[in-house]
Amino acid sequence: DDDDDDDDDDDGTSGDDRGGTRNDYTRRGDDDAEAPSTSQRRGRTAGASRLLPVRWLESRCVGSVDAADRGSFPGVDADPSTPAEGAAADKIDAGAEANEELAARFAGEYRSTQPFLTRRVAETWMTRSALGRRGARGALEAEQAADAGASEVKTSLLFSRDNSNFLSRGGMCDRTDDVPFREAWSHVAAHAAGRTDRRCYFRAPLAVELRRGIDFTAASAIFGAVAEANAKANAKAAKTDQSNAPPPPFSERTSSVWVSSPGCVTPLHFDLCHGLLTQLSGTKRVLLVAPEHSRSLHRNPPSHSNPNSSPVDLPLWLGDASRDEDVVEERRRHPRVANVVGEVYECVLTPGDTLYIPPFWWHHVATLGEASTSLLLAFDPTAEESVHPCVED
Repeated sequence: DDDDDDDDDDDGTSGDDRGGTRNDYTRRGDDDAEAPSTSQRRGRTAGASRLLPVRWLESRCVGSVDAADRGSFPGVDADPSTPAEGAAADKIDAGAEANEELAARFAGEYRSTQPFLTRRVAETWMTRSALGRRGARGALEAEQAADAGASEVKTSLLFSRDNSNFLSRGGMCDRTDDVPFREAWSHVAAHAAGRTDRRCYFRAPLAVELRRGIDFTAASAIFGAVAEANAKANAKAAKTDQSNAPPPPFSERTSSVWVSSPGCVTPLHFDLCHGLLTQLSGTKRVLLVAPEHSRSLHRNPPSHSNPNSSPVDLPLWLGDASRDEDVVEERRRHPRVANVVGEVYECVLTPGDTLYIPPFWWHHVATLGEASTSLLLAFDPTAEESVHPCVED
């Protein structure tokens, strides 16, 4: 996606190094991972007291959890004697460091290897763009005020067959293309208001009518290694010709808006590109797992309609369920997931947060208590960035 990348559709560090609690069992290389014994599985699940926090790109927040981080596996209390590290999202000074500093940190510490959060990318969007101010609803309200034309932008509308899980490939959804933005939004709004039980998800291209007021300068400077002066010049030129097209390394082809009903879930999958997922309205919970764990996540076979996905319900496996028997059954069906306990990252995205998801990193995304609007800026790996060996097959 954010969540299905437009239908195209070993870091060698310990959990302690990344701000979490390492389990007591030696983790095997994923290529020869085996299912632990029943007693090992019980011990690993009970002993893993924390999910790993996603770090902030901004230096004074490195190692911190985000404002809504839950901190522990469902049903397992975190150790109250261990305070959360660093500052919360609302304490970040997004403008404290130059874009060049953040670009150097991205290139040297995170590119292709580690997810992170940042407030810099959307620092101005939240006040200067209609999408940033109120998400999809804001874009339509701006149209009424300025005849901006957002309502007629063509979208792809998905209705899930189980009313929960959404991936456009794999037979999970009924899909209708070329649905006008206003009509697609009416379905999401109806569910959010309780007028229907039917959840839906839609994707729209980041068309001219939707990207007004969005300044791509920071994103281009940090992720495209574009000098600050050149990034500003590119932004000025785009505004002059009224297109405001996403500058390199982004493109119109890889930029999109995702709008979802409360409770929508994008199941565990990975994408082949770099992804920047910015939350504009509502909240999303994201779980991430490194590509070295592909075998432990029971990746679907190449013959599957979506081979870059997994049948594992990761939150359920970790204990997020009202019925214990559901958790037991999920763990019985997918025993190798025990190898990733203590290696799962978590963040909750709130408006203004941007999550960087490296290529091949597994992620599970859930929309929380209200309708959500997210903006995805994706860009392709360079020729020097090879396919991760754990997913080549």
